[in-house]
Amino acid sequence: MHFSPNIRPSLETEDTDPAERELARMIINIRKRQIKGVDLLDLWSGGHMLPTAYATGRMVRFLSKIYGSQKGILSVDVGASATTIAAAFRNKSTLKVLPQFGLGENLVGLLNYTTLENILKWCSLDITSGVLLDYLHQKSLYPSSIAATKEDLAISQAIARQTLSLAMQSASKDFPRNIATIKPNLTPLFDPILASGSTLSSASKPGLSLLLLLDGLQPVGITTVILDQNNLLPLLGVAASQNNLLPVQVLESGAFLSVGSVVAPVVSAKYGTSILKAKLNYENGAEANVDLKFGTIEVLPLANGESGRLTIQVPRGVDVGFGVGRGGSIPVSGGALGVVFDGRGRPLDLPTDPVRRRELIKKWTWTLGGA
Repeated sequence: MHFSPNIRPSLETEDTDPAERELARMIINIRKRQIKGVDLLDLWSGGHMLPTAYATGRMVRFLSKIYGSQKGILSVDVGASATTIAAAFRNKSTLKVLPQFGLGENLVGLLNYTTLENILKWCSLDITSGVLLDYLHQKSLYPSSIAATKEDLAISQAIARQTLSLAMQSASKDFPRNIATIKPNLTPLFDPILASGSTLSSASKPGLSLLLLLDGLQPVGITTVILDQNNLLPLLGVAASQNNLLPVQVLESGAFLSVGSVVAPVVSAKYGTSILKAKLNYENGAEANVDLKFGTIEVLPLANGESGRLTIQVPRGVDVGFGVGRGGSIPVSGGALGVVFDGRGRPLDLPTDPVRRRELIKKWTWTLGGA
């Protein structure tokens, strides 16, 4: 029997932190009996060992308090055993561990929540349902295997997109009310978005990881995407309780890969229609311009460590977070790709014609530096 303080000490107050801490210690004690050496590691850490998902949630809450932004902070971890989504909105946070959306042994169970056709719509190659089904079963049997062919890579990326989309839909049901959004049925405003997991970190180029996140999460407005390639976020979540300066120092040290800033306007228009014009002013006085057409992705270079000022103009009916039909000017930081403009609209509506759909996916991948 384990006890913790009441999670609702009054009708107006809900405090789940003590119960979450108690559950975390229970999980560690269970792991001590299951896995040899965990008890020794817990001893070395002075009893501060924590479950990965719980530590990630703590770190996201900590960053939310540090940034103090109106937008939320989002962390996604697409792993073999589960997909974990942690979100924090100032004083409110959610943590969702979804084992049904893991990319390992449970992969065949994904078909309980989606169809083969919905997975294949994200594929850039002409692959049959039978080939996809065979891949799902093989991957379930050998979850540590890696893609050996272009077909395997295309399938694994398509599965990751659909998995991330389903996980986000499930997690968003627990998001607090009255958070910053552009439209209620779309992804809330987040900045930054932190992503980890072997599917993302093992991608050959950052652009492939970014496109996967853009397709699966469909972020809106203006945000920064950061890849946690070394899975440091949960470690910092544990360290934050002992040294609250350390996580901030690590974040600023370059240990995380900044993919860049993303501008994703909310709009529905005809393909090829101009939906946004932007000017990027660099620190050295140079400038670059982009005229974003609906259905396309554009990139303006801005290297890591550099910063600039982005001025955006939008026509009537387009919203990038400043309000419908309103533009604005904001500072932006560089990254591996620079500033990425996603003009495909929200929600993302892929063409029904399979040939045109695959060609567009290839075009988007090429624009972000993929092959």
